[in-house]
Amino acid sequence: MLPRSTDFVDLADQTHYKSLSWRGDAVYVHRISRSVRLTTRRQLMWLGAIVLAGTLLRLVFVVAHADIDIAFDQKFYYRQATALAAEGSLPDEYVVRPPVYAAFLAGLIPMFGSEVNNLRLAQVFLSALSLCAVYLLARKLLSAPLGLVATGLVAVFPASVVGPWLLLTEVLFTPLLLLALWATVRGFDASGGRHWLLIGAVFWALAALTRAAAAGYFFAFTLVLFIFSRRIRIRRWTPVLAGIVFLLVISPWTIRNYNRYGGFMLIDNTASFNLWLTNTEGARIQEFTRTMWKPAGNPVERQREGFRKGAAAVLSDPAHYAWRCGRRFSRFWEVEGLYPTLARPQSGQTEQGDLLRAILTWASAPAHWIVLILACLGMAWSLRRRPFLLLTGFVAYLSLAHSLLVANARHRAPLVPLLAILAVLGASATIRWIGDRRRTDGADPSTGQA
Repeated sequence: MLPRSTDFVDLADQTHYKSLSWRGDAVYVHRISRSVRLTTRRQLMWLGAIVLAGTLLRLVFVVAHADIDIAFDQKFYYRQATALAAEGSLPDEYVVRPPVYAAFLAGLIPMFGSEVNNLRLAQVFLSALSLCAVYLLARKLLSAPLGLVATGLVAVFPASVVGPWLLLTEVLFTPLLLLALWATVRGFDASGGRHWLLIGAVFWALAALTRAAAAGYFFAFTLVLFIFSRRIRIRRWTPVLAGIVFLLVISPWTIRNYNRYGGFMLIDNTASFNLWLTNTEGARIQEFTRTMWKPAGNPVERQREGFRKGAAAVLSDPAHYAWRCGRRFSRFWEVEGLYPTLARPQSGQTEQGDLLRAILTWASAPAHWIVLILACLGMAWSLRRRPFLLLTGFVAYLSLAHSLLVANARHRAPLVPLLAILAVLGASATIRWIGDRRRTDGADPSTGQA
């Protein structure tokens, strides 16, 4: 019988099963990880090779599509960043969005210039660093060999290759999310400490100030910790303190909004926009444009108006709203539309860009479905493996949140590393389960041995 332990086995020592426990619920990695001996030096060598290959793929994509201009939300963030770099403050817009990504781009401008392609190249290297964050989390949850497999999968996944080319929040939100999950998992490691939960709260706050959806998951997670603190064997003040740390990090932005607009706005007002816009059709779109989409007016007042009219639209026809939620859920997970800017002809697009786009589009469908199917297996296995529930829960939460409000295929980009880790878990746990069943079926009933 395999041992139960709350300790993480040294990954350089592959003579035992690696065990990961969240207070009594162990995860056992498939035997293939035992047979591979990876010293720290070999781990770094393999990780460096994966990061280098991923970086080259992203550089090739950015160079091949350098002549395509930014559009839609990318223009908003670029405008915010250039104004912040020039004037030292964010300009007032028709919508208030989280500030960290615009501040990140503004910090790049003095070093790389305001040219769009220079910023894209800088984001390529941020994406490469995020592969290291994938490895940290996967190594902690699985093992060093399987962590390298998950990292390699993310490095070549089409959606991850395209991501740095877009001036959108996903490229910064993804590493912050991974670091938040990694620190949170470390907080439940018997060899770690509860202070890692507080460090995780800081990363969760930075992620929420990049993409506000992270705030809802963090509050739900800390509430679960508080309710089940005795079962998880943590002190009740720990999730409370984590919540206080989270609020302290985001409070300067919230106070800034209150002083500037005279009302409460925790992070942004995009949820009210989306609630109204995605449930508005026909002549009401003109009203939405006149009321919400113009720069004039107070953002807090427009937030209240958006929630009021959005809720009225939902309550007036709940069945139609449920149908819309189903459509948004399918749009969130569809393969088509993964590269909306590249899907239509562009005046400046090169032949090399056309060829690369065709290759990525052809490869995206099988890669998408293979990873998704294996990740679903991993989610099923994760129901008995509590640390993995953090990943499964966030995948479910983000899918639900975008189904209720607004959904595009690019919104699921931060889920790619989580799906890759869950896919590796699903494959390895299923292989181990099949092997155990074969050994059990071939065992002698009287002795229990093969």
